[in-house]
Amino acid sequence: MIAAATVPLGLARATWPQDEQTKPFRTWTKAEAKKLLNDSPWAKTQEVSSVYGLGVPTDFKFTLRLRSALPIREALVRLKQIEAHYDQLSEKERATFDAKTKGLLDCPACADNYVLSFKFSIRELTGLGPGF
Repeated sequence: MIAAATVPLGLARATWPQDEQTKPFRTWTKAEAKKLLNDSPWAKTQEVSSVYGLGVPTDFKFTLRLRSALPIREALVRLKQIEAHYDQLSEKERATFDAKTKGLLDCPACADNYVLSFKFSIRELTGLGPGF
């Protein structure tokens, strides 16, 4: 999984659909941004089910992202835009919003560094009856 997240960016761009590469991030849907953040050349999600402890089935979900990759940073900004109803903001409000997210998009440290983020969640499966 780690090897998949550290694919050279040139190769990653080559494996992502061409229409996704040329579509401006400000036009991405919520689903497109989330897909890029969870299942793309720059991010991989792995789900594992197992039984631990008292025999309770548990789901584990791991996501590894190349946080320094521009497409990942764009997807994060796009989700913030969608949440803030960016398309309905006035010019002044958009300028304020853009100023707040400029650092994330520009990310000077990203030019010289690989930044990875790792997220995981655990979910115990329910419906097993009393005692579980």
